[in-house]
Amino acid sequence: MFQIISQLFYSISRNWIKILTAFSVFLCILYIYSISNNSNNVFSYIQRVRPRTIYYIETNSFTLNADIISKPSNAMRRIYEHQLFQYSTVPFLPTFQNRRLLLKFNLSSIATQIYGNANNFQGSNRLLQVTCLKKSGNETNFQQNFDLTLRFNVERLNKQAIHFTFDSKTTVNFPLIISTEPANIRADLVTQIFVQIYRVFSVDTIFSFTYRWLDSNVLNFFQWPLWPLTKTCVEHILKDLSQNRRVSCSTTNILTHVTSQQLFKNERTAMIHWLDVFYKAMDQTTTTKHRRLSSLEIASNPSICTGEFHSWILNYQNWHNDVTSNISNPQWTFEEQRDFIIEQNIRFLLYEPNPSGVADRIVHLMTTYLIAILTKRVFIFDSDWSEFPHIMLASLNYDRESVLPWFRNLDRLNQNLSANDTKYLTSGHYSFSLDRFTKDYDYDRQFKERILIFRAHTGGIVHMMSSKTGVYRKFLTKDLRMRAENMFGCLYHSLLIYRLSILMQITSTDINDNDQLGYTPQQLLQVILSPSFYPIGVQIRIGDFAMGANKIMNLLKFFQNKKRMFESARSFLTCANNLIDRNETFFTDLKQIPIIFLLSDVVNIRREALLRWKLPESCLQSPKNECRNTTDTLPVVANSNTVLHIAYTSQRLLGLRLAMFDIFLLSFCEQHVITHESGFGSLGVFVSLKQRNIYSLSFQGNVSCLNKNASISLIRSGYKWSGIR
Repeated sequence: MFQIISQLFYSISRNWIKILTAFSVFLCILYIYSISNNSNNVFSYIQRVRPRTIYYIETNSFTLNADIISKPSNAMRRIYEHQLFQYSTVPFLPTFQNRRLLLKFNLSSIATQIYGNANNFQGSNRLLQVTCLKKSGNETNFQQNFDLTLRFNVERLNKQAIHFTFDSKTTVNFPLIISTEPANIRADLVTQIFVQIYRVFSVDTIFSFTYRWLDSNVLNFFQWPLWPLTKTCVEHILKDLSQNRRVSCSTTNILTHVTSQQLFKNERTAMIHWLDVFYKAMDQTTTTKHRRLSSLEIASNPSICTGEFHSWILNYQNWHNDVTSNISNPQWTFEEQRDFIIEQNIRFLLYEPNPSGVADRIVHLMTTYLIAILTKRVFIFDSDWSEFPHIMLASLNYDRESVLPWFRNLDRLNQNLSANDTKYLTSGHYSFSLDRFTKDYDYDRQFKERILIFRAHTGGIVHMMSSKTGVYRKFLTKDLRMRAENMFGCLYHSLLIYRLSILMQITSTDINDNDQLGYTPQQLLQVILSPSFYPIGVQIRIGDFAMGANKIMNLLKFFQNKKRMFESARSFLTCANNLIDRNETFFTDLKQIPIIFLLSDVVNIRREALLRWKLPESCLQSPKNECRNTTDTLPVVANSNTVLHIAYTSQRLLGLRLAMFDIFLLSFCEQHVITHESGFGSLGVFVSLKQRNIYSLSFQGNVSCLNKNASISLIRSGYKWSGIR
């Protein structure tokens, strides 16, 4: 009996050990998953607490004063940072763009900046009345246009803090569209209030705005910071501060009309000036050389993007602006908008992104943009990629909801009409795949519908220009004098620009997100801009699985094959070293220090490379010859943070923000070694407009780059898998 009991106890114990072991393994896997993907952190989700929103009445902690003059090299950069801070935290920010008026209210800023003092007012409700004043160009005095009343719930907690929430709204005169934007963490907390005025104004209209709390008799004019700052204004601010005078050019209380094209031009000019300012502030060397040019500056070179190309683009953008302004008149009924479209014979091309990575989406975006110009269709961006306009600024008004409000009612507009009726709005939805590699499309003849929706994960620009039987080849190459090597980059820089505000936010701190192993964004941009270095961009893609849904198991596989994977990746670094050994890549200055700017979807590859060959940070202050590596591999600069793939992460806005920063840096590089199976590296290459042969390697292969024939042309790479095409 004792023996039977002992065996039974032993059997139970073994089962319990197995259960505990399995449970421990499960906890380990859960922990790996949680630390590898903060956006889906199980533990933080369980422990998440939703406290009441409390705003503390306090003064602005970021002030601009004459103290910054003590460091003249950094003064202008501080002026930009201060202005961006003011712009981002202003309580009220109106925009009058493309004949539409939009009012933006920042809830936290209203609570802390214009509320006053927690002791000033009693009661749980406060009404903020905003009055819009306007005048036309030939009028001398402002007239009241409309009033807007916002109701807030206010509860005083102590002498410094209040609980402040948006409650309701009251409108006067004509309809408004009011929407709110939730905070990133709490979906129930409204942080911004958007009021869209539902009418079109004349371009010569000028606005001004007043506000007052209805339980107070004090009337104030709203003022708001100008953004982006002009070079002249920055210089004036610097001069005013040095002479202790009041700064006047950085704020305004007058709102005038601006188009998407004008905003794009202003952003481009400001970006170029800020890069100058950043370079001068960060460069501690005695060199007098100008910084490395960005690709958007290269695009202004008529030998790259021709005058004929720029004229062609400008004509289309002017036409696009006129058409979208007319058809989007909200005072028209949908039927009136339809009749105008028919009368003017307006056609549309709607871009629809494929639910994949950044490269696939932008490659298809640029191809759709080119087709729209060639066929004179109104190019409209799909609203499904809502993160994109937060990161990138466009030269076109392509928002579907503002330009095509009737599109959602297309079935209703057509329901009582036959397909042969002249008022019937025909539409077609088409998807493209690998057939764009070889097939010549005549987009006017083959796609006759008035409204086209194109979806794809591929592009067709290179093929359209290089195919001898291509319908548009002669016009693009002969009439516009463009080449397949530069067409994609020129189109890109005519439509899109990386927002200066986003670039500044990324590079404003010198603290690494994870640790001090990798280079900070600020340091990376400093190295890339410096003419003392010769950056070679190396992009190593393992595969989407490294960032995808099966992340847990794939991470375990990675750690098991860590050594083999890094050795495979090392061939990319060796290739970059071969280019220097051949001594053929230095087109300007042989005294430049060659370095590798390393990108990889797997953070461990970057970390291993940094541990072995990191460029010493001391070289940033004194990039002399002793900073050259004595090993067989070039010095490496890279970040050491985890990549967020926009198709898999819940932090899509952050993922896109970081991805476009990588593309921005990669476009500065003088030479490129990219992964054959990836479109991300190809995107950076074609955007850069360097127009040099590249080295496209397979992660599974091991090809030497000592042979001149190892490189491939941009046209050939465009036809490769995941190329620009």
